[in-house]
Amino acid sequence: MTAEPLPSLLACHLAGEFGYADGGAVTGTFVSTAPVEVEIALDDLI
Repeated sequence: MTAEPLPSLLACHLAGEFGYADGGAVTGTFVSTAPVEVEIALDDLI
């Protein structure tokens, strides 16, 4: 039996003259405070 891939999110931000940068893929719960506070339980999306 093959395990299903976990849902993930790649949060990118504008890094000035360098364009967009990312902080790496997030699994489990994504939390951000800018530009608004948000918490997303990624496992609940499936």
